[in-house]
Parts: sequence; C-alpha cells; structure tokens
Amino acid sequence: MTPQQMKSLIPIAQAAAELIKESPHGIPSGHLYTLLMDKLDLPAYLSMIALLKELGIVQESNYLLTYTR
Repeated sequence: MTPQQMKSLIPIAQAAAELIKESPHGIPSGHLYTLLMDKLDLPAYLSMIALLKELGIVQESNYLLTYTR
C-alpha cells in the first residue's frame, strides 16, 4: 500500500471506528465491510482493521469487532 493510499484510509478508519463505537454489542466484521466496500477493497479493509486493533481502538473476537476505548 502506497503512502497516499494509507493517507486516504484515515477518514475511512475514523468512520469505521465510529460505526463500531455506535454498536453497543459490537458489529460483525463482514457487516462492517459490506457498509464500506464501496470505499475500499478487501485487502485495504483488512489492513485498516489490523491497524485499528494494533492501536487498541477495537478488538476482534470470532469476527465480532468491539470498541475498546
């Protein structure tokens, strides 16, 4: 992924984190991808989720994403 592509992911990652935060019991990763698939492809989505997990913003268990902050 190029630096420009990474930079363009920031607002999408922020929106994804907000969607996860607004889901009181979490959101299945596949459902979130469906909401965002017109904005990014699957490899970019997986990279974004990995980054959010690495930053401690979300956690994933059995494909369920929950907000941790």
